[in-house]
Amino acid sequence: MSPRRVLIVEDDAPTRLLLETVLDHNGNKCALAGDGHEAGHLLQSDRYDVIVLDLLMPEKDGFDLLREMARSPSLQPMVSRTIVVTAAAERIYSGHEELDPVWCVLRKPLEIGELMEQVESCAEQRPRPERKSPGRVEPPLPLTDRRLD
Repeated sequence: MSPRRVLIVEDDAPTRLLLETVLDHNGNKCALAGDGHEAGHLLQSDRYDVIVLDLLMPEKDGFDLLREMARSPSLQPMVSRTIVVTAAAERIYSGHEELDPVWCVLRKPLEIGELMEQVESCAEQRPRPERKSPGRVEPPLPLTDRRLD
């Protein structure tokens, strides 16, 4: 099996490096973008199995990138292959329709095991689990928080 191709879009350089190190160590091939502009250019020239996307970034943020992807016939299928990672409070991203079709939303600080599980599941487009407990909402419901309880 060839390595999964993962685009990491994260403005914080140490976090971006950590994500790359963890994902590379687990057999993925990563490309890096520091903001939505850079990610947009990479998405025009290459294809990825999974996108790991930070929401809050200076310049072009994750919301803007998701809107751009949704409007583009060639990029629209990638929205459902996007794992959003955010430290933002749920009230900041709640209600944003751009997030409805994403694979999942993971809250920072990330749990590495959960990130790896979601990257693998997303890349393979496995069926998404149903809601498991009142504190953990999972796809297909919008705006999921896939952290372990």
